[in-house]
Amino acid sequence: QLEWLTRFSVEMGNLRAALEWARGETAADEMLLDLSAALWRFWYARGWLSEGQSWLELALARAQVVNTTRAQALVGLGTLTWAHGDFARATRSCQAALEIAARLDYSSSRAWAELILGIIAQTRGDFVQAAEWERKSLNHFEQSGEAFGKALTCHMLGVLTQTRGGLAHAREWFETSLATHRAQGNLWGAVLPLYSLGTLAQAQGEWAAAKEYFEQSYALAGAVDSQLGLGLNANNLGLLDIEMGELERAAQWFAESIRQFEKMGDHLGIARAWRSQAQLALRRGDAPSAHALARQSLETCVRLGDQVSVAESLELLAVIVAAENDFARAARLAGAAARLREQLGAPPFPFDHARDEKILMQARDALGEERYLREWERGKTYALEEIAQRALTA
Repeated sequence: QLEWLTRFSVEMGNLRAALEWARGETAADEMLLDLSAALWRFWYARGWLSEGQSWLELALARAQVVNTTRAQALVGLGTLTWAHGDFARATRSCQAALEIAARLDYSSSRAWAELILGIIAQTRGDFVQAAEWERKSLNHFEQSGEAFGKALTCHMLGVLTQTRGGLAHAREWFETSLATHRAQGNLWGAVLPLYSLGTLAQAQGEWAAAKEYFEQSYALAGAVDSQLGLGLNANNLGLLDIEMGELERAAQWFAESIRQFEKMGDHLGIARAWRSQAQLALRRGDAPSAHALARQSLETCVRLGDQVSVAESLELLAVIVAAENDFARAARLAGAAARLREQLGAPPFPFDHARDEKILMQARDALGEERYLREWERGKTYALEEIAQRALTA
């Protein structure tokens, strides 16, 4: 995999020249489609989302053929627009790919389209639909004999299982994904399961194990120039540094995380880093800055429809407003987050929950148990569409 990425990187000047030539030749429309369909994984791996999206859109508009190459290009467009946070566009592209692939009995593109549709459903909080798509994807990758795609799907099933609270089972999915990537010599693919194994350790307060996983994943991400891997691991290494009191180093990690996500145009990644920066600001005693960052994150996650991240942002805001001595509002925000998590079936991670409950104890003490629970229940009555609006205005 590293050799493949390196080879494409070295040849990218020639490949761009070929794409430009095909753009200017009306007789080369199918060549343009072939090249774009072949390059989408490379564009995604490098984080060159806008470049890849532009070429795929042009190729699909120019070449009106209906074949397996078109299905591949539609999957590529779906993947890149998903990574950009345009879930509606990604869904349309993947559904179009799925229709062609089903008609042509092309298992590979069926599997890729189902995987992206599963990830989108997962982000939107429809975990039942996500599991259905991802199980179908795994089956079609097995039919097509694509170990790389199978390993990616195992990883996403692990993320889904982890989100739903099944930490032990999630570990099995991540370890299967990692073992498959390693057996194929796929360094790029190993970045994400290593990172996710780190998040499992972090969720349970196992700092040393988490740090080891994140550092391994970060090193691999650097070797293959994975902006996604660099951004994710920098963010979580910064969170570990907050726990260890290394606040300046945490700030540096978060700045790097945002740089990597901005290169990709990954708005959910940027929102993730804002939440981390908010935690750092709060640790430094700067509640107003923490509040502003958490609100930015919440607004972005609401706009893009990432329901679990909305819950995380609400929980963070509850802790921040408690630090600002607005205890009744803190209780309502905590209740709103609890309602959303109950509806999603996505419990908070053990360490995060214990840490937040400890901080919110001051709100309980200040209000008294009876009033705190009354305000908490009031927050739980907010309708789903009201939760974020109330959090941003109340």
